[in-house]
Amino acid sequence: MGIQEITPAKKYRVKKELNGEKQVLLWMEGRLTEQLDRLIKSGAYRNRSEAVTDAVHRLIEDRNREKKQKLRACQPRAFERSKD
Repeated sequence: MGIQEITPAKKYRVKKELNGEKQVLLWMEGRLTEQLDRLIKSGAYRNRSEAVTDAVHRLIEDRNREKKQKLRACQPRAFERSKD
């Protein structure tokens, strides 16, 4: 057995994994990928991965914010004295 060459793809994968990133394969509607590609072409994102990662971050932040708002709405309010 000879020495295996480390391909650029393998180096890239190892670098990402060392940064704590995981690869995710997903399928989405064609119209969504077309819109996604327009965002990339406009310069809003460098690539699909960056755009999808940003979208997931925003989704999680929105959900967390909604949960906090619901919790606050369920908490009893402090008794306020009237100024009479």
